Amino acid sequence: MEKIILSGMPEPMLQPLYARAKESQTHGALHDDTAVRLVQQLDYNFDFSSKDAAMHNGVIARALVLDKLVSTYLAQHPGAVVNITCRASPCFLHIFYNAANPIFSE
Repeated sequence: MEKIILSGMPEPMLQPLYARAKESQTHGALHDDTAVRLVQQLDYNFDFSSKDAAMHNGVIARALVLDKLVSTYLAQHPGAVVNITCRASPCFLHIFYNAANPIFSE
């Protein structure tokens, strides 16, 4: 697989992506295949991010709370659209693909 080289992306924007990928491959509080795939494809040294446990735990806690809030809202408001803008974070993909009972269906 050819590595993707990033330029101009601030490191703090990559930390949530890395935390989601790492959690998906270790503890499993959430599972984000997109984050895993992107981290594997990036030509980037994530050593700093791998040592920041507070950042990791905060990202995962925020993702779990956000998933629950959005899933609950959508279950109570059929047909509603929730637009979540999280910088470069794949929040929509996480909610769509990883909900235990997917809200969005064809």
